[in-house]
Amino acid sequence: MKKIFSRRKRLIVMGTIFAVMGSLLSTNIVWAALNDAGTGTGVAFGTGSKAPAPSAIALGYGANTIDGKGSIMAIGTNASAQNAFATAVGSNSTASGNRAMALGPTATASGEKSIAMGFKGTASAKNTLAIGESSGASNERAMAIGTGAQAKGEDAVSYGSSAEASGAQAVALGVSTEANEQGIALGAGSKAMTKQSIAVGAVSVINGQYGIGMGRNTKVIAGGQNSIAIGNESYVGAPDSTTPTITTPPENQNYDVDYTISERYETPPEGDTVAANANETYKNSIALGFTAKSFGFQTTAIGSGSEAHDANTIAMGISAVAKGNYSVAIGQQAHTGFANSVAIGHYTEAYGEESTAIGYHSHISGVNNVALGNYVSLLGVSDSVAVGSHTRSLLNNSVVLGNGSLATPSTDFDKAAYLSGEAFDKKQGVVSVGNVAYTATINGETESFEENTRRIVNVAGGYADTDAVNVRQLRTLADRVVTVYSGGSDESGSYVAGSTINSTGTLSTLAFDFGDGLKAAEVGEEGDKRVFVSVDSDYIQNVLNAAGVTIADGPTVTKELVDINGQQIHSVADGTSVNDAVNLGQLRGVESKLDKKIEKTGAMSAALAALNGTYDLDNKSTAITAGLGYYKGESALALGVAHRINDDVRVNAGLSFSGNSDTMINAGVSWSVGSGASTSSNIRKENQELRDRLANQESRLQAQQAEINELKAAMQAVLNK
Repeated sequence: MKKIFSRRKRLIVMGTIFAVMGSLLSTNIVWAALNDAGTGTGVAFGTGSKAPAPSAIALGYGANTIDGKGSIMAIGTNASAQNAFATAVGSNSTASGNRAMALGPTATASGEKSIAMGFKGTASAKNTLAIGESSGASNERAMAIGTGAQAKGEDAVSYGSSAEASGAQAVALGVSTEANEQGIALGAGSKAMTKQSIAVGAVSVINGQYGIGMGRNTKVIAGGQNSIAIGNESYVGAPDSTTPTITTPPENQNYDVDYTISERYETPPEGDTVAANANETYKNSIALGFTAKSFGFQTTAIGSGSEAHDANTIAMGISAVAKGNYSVAIGQQAHTGFANSVAIGHYTEAYGEESTAIGYHSHISGVNNVALGNYVSLLGVSDSVAVGSHTRSLLNNSVVLGNGSLATPSTDFDKAAYLSGEAFDKKQGVVSVGNVAYTATINGETESFEENTRRIVNVAGGYADTDAVNVRQLRTLADRVVTVYSGGSDESGSYVAGSTINSTGTLSTLAFDFGDGLKAAEVGEEGDKRVFVSVDSDYIQNVLNAAGVTIADGPTVTKELVDINGQQIHSVADGTSVNDAVNLGQLRGVESKLDKKIEKTGAMSAALAALNGTYDLDNKSTAITAGLGYYKGESALALGVAHRINDDVRVNAGLSFSGNSDTMINAGVSWSVGSGASTSSNIRKENQELRDRLANQESRLQAQQAEINELKAAMQAVLNK
């Protein structure tokens, strides 16, 4: 650069001298200058011009080479060259520095080896260059090129109309650009106002120390140290009046609010320390993309229209918004609204502290929630987890698993637990693997979901009171049911599963030994005696009476019992494998089938009994009879036949049936012995036989009913587990 301007300076000087000398020598002006007060030992042409040094040249009215030494030149009205080897060309130009050069009207080169070119151009420090009207280079090695350009710092460069490099080593390139110490401003109107900042792009402005802005109208405001804004109209700094306001969604305090999925904004949280120094509020932030904005300390916004608020937030994606300290929003229009929240996926929202939403169009409002899947909805609840597309929960502390699964309040939640009678608080939440039929409003449109249940498979056998049980355990438990008959006892004082108690004495005390601490003791007075059964480790009391075993505060059979005393499991499909869980519908179905079987048996017994009183064979050898029976809603039909072989021998048979498959059969024979008797005697005898037979059948029916009742009681005990 120095060699180029040195060569240019010699060419300009030589050309000017030759032009002036040629003009003077070809006219009479030279004689007028020599005869009109021109003084000195050098060459002085013009009124008042002075060239005192032998090698000095002063050309023009008032031109002056004051005390100049060596080759010195002043050309132009009142031009002044005041130091060794100085050159001033132009009216009122001044070159006062050693080897300085001022070219142009009123140009001033006062610094050593400085060059000022242009009207009112000023080079006031050593080795400076100012080119252009009113340009100025005021510090060592500074360079200002352009109308009004200013280079005020050491080694500063300004290029362009009104460009200004105000700090050391600053570079301002472009019209009306500004650059501070070691800063770079490139583009019309761009400004790098702080130390080592970079502004590239028209009207981009960087006020944060070490900040970088690239793109049209990018901005990093004061306090944005180390911040980066890349992209047209990207921004790092405080929110302005155009920042959208935010409304907090309502909390689902009643657990039964219906929500419509929509786009929302949230109010930023307060109270987190964002920067140790108030002047560093927007330090270390990045805004990359068209209109990307970073509004806080160490925030990152990447993508067109993205916004990173508060402190340590990340927003990545078109129009992604991260609000709440340490929150992350990734995806087109992904939004977070509170501290430590995460939203990943297009149109996904996480509006709750420490909540996470991952998937397309998933939405959370509430604390400590986790949503994983597309179109997941956890609105107004807290401490819940939903996994799977279209999963939803309107209950706190709940877990929802599987596509379309739902956890929602229902009237059943107000009821006590089946069999055990335990109360359930819906605030404890549920685990759902399916759903009832329901509708949901999604983006303003109503969508229906059919009822769906799922089978829970590969379930290990439970041990603790709140463990789940599998079908294998249920079947094993059914096999261990003990039937104790009235009047039974055992001399050893203990009963081993699988044996039978037979005694004609009075039932007093029974001890059950299953190897796991199951005990029984008789309590109460005569006429009101009961047997209480308990498990040693858990102190669970049970009652054993004629109807069977009754569980008081929770089903217990052995130490390895299966008991669901905690949360309910909803939407369980029917089990088929030995390791499958069973649902309440299956158990109720077993009870219903057993009841129906009992009712049919009673009806068929009654129908058979009706046949006994209808035979009359006094005058005939064969009789056919029919009978009807009815018991607790079930009916049966019986058909019978009786045949008299002779006066002493008779046979009879009966068939009773109810429905399509259940049948009952009876048969009998009677004969008379001794001397002949009258017909009436035979009738009385037969009547007596029939009455005895009826009594015998009644006794058998009662025994069967007793056994059925005991089976029902045993089954009820199993259902209670």
